[in-house]
Amino acid sequence: MRRPRRSDFLPALALLLLPAVMLRAAPVVASPKGSDAPPLVEGAPNSRPIILGDDGPACARDSRQPAVRVQVEGLRSRDGYVRAELYPATAEDFLKPDRLLEREGKPFRRAWIAVPPGGAVSLCLAAPAAGDYALSVVHLEEKRWKFNFRRDGAGFSNNPRIGMGRPTVEQAAFRLSHGVRQERVVMNYLQGLAFRPLRQKPSHLAGTD
Repeated sequence: MRRPRRSDFLPALALLLLPAVMLRAAPVVASPKGSDAPPLVEGAPNSRPIILGDDGPACARDSRQPAVRVQVEGLRSRDGYVRAELYPATAEDFLKPDRLLEREGKPFRRAWIAVPPGGAVSLCLAAPAAGDYALSVVHLEEKRWKFNFRRDGAGFSNNPRIGMGRPTVEQAAFRLSHGVRQERVVMNYLQGLAFRPLRQKPSHLAGTD
């Protein structure tokens, strides 16, 4: 009997870890004029990518709007994009495809930024109301929508251990009230058979400058 190879586990790992919104091949439409984001996915709830500046006022120090400012750390490189998504903190809705959440009238928010060449990597997500939410963050090192589990990074609110499967909603959930919540998310990348943070010193990782 042969020993299992890493490649034997990767397809199952991808299905466990990644939500359908990361894996599905969706038709795309052109990005807005002047935008540096990847093409939009047809049917997504937002008509264009949301960058920090669009939701920025919600994360102002004196803002009373429910919002979360996401500080992304542990990036493997300064290439590509970071995408953050805010989901309802229920087992039914966490990591559910965005088109279904929109169809059901449930809250969902997405933000994109191109990874800056230096400095902090942060995004702002404005929530429609106070409540319980959970965050998913991905680092797409190439300029495309689809998540490449062999190359790209992933992280969640509260920084639960990922390993070989995505976290439960209880591990990622947090309460968002009126005002701004600061959430630090550390990226995980496939290393061997599991997703985990990179083993380098923080000073050598992107997003910790």
